[in-house]
Amino acid sequence: MHYFFLEKDALVLRSKAEATKQQMLESAKDASIQSSQSSETWHDNFGFEDAVRQQRFLSKRISEIYELQDKMRIVKPAAKTDKVEIGLEVVLEDTETHETKSVIVGSYMVLDQRFPNEISYDAPLIKAFMGARKGATKKVEIGGQKRSYRVVEIGIPSE
Repeated sequence: MHYFFLEKDALVLRSKAEATKQQMLESAKDASIQSSQSSETWHDNFGFEDAVRQQRFLSKRISEIYELQDKMRIVKPAAKTDKVEIGLEVVLEDTETHETKSVIVGSYMVLDQRFPNEISYDAPLIKAFMGARKGATKKVEIGGQKRSYRVVEIGIPSE
């Protein structure tokens, strides 16, 4: 399985990995300092135990980030296409109410949200339409409710 990312979001993921590595180093230093503190009182060495918990948390987090990076594929938005793809703006119409909503199809994880309506291609509303063409109608379940939407427009987002 691959996770598709726009370059902007991949850069943020890389910086999160670096920041997490730095946090792990700081936490390891803290654990080292705390381990030399006496725990001869009635309570345990809270500082050391807290640093160890932090290390476990950060270790799990960095593992998740590395797994994402290993399976990450960078995609570039199409300059012109008639299909719903990552990086494009899609206008959907609710076939019952005829209300429209514009959505920018984002990365697997939208980490650098440049548009308020940018959502992941893996979100239920968009996932059903990936690869669909203008005019396509699909039923989508969001929050336990099934709605039917139609692709009205596909284009390049305006900045």
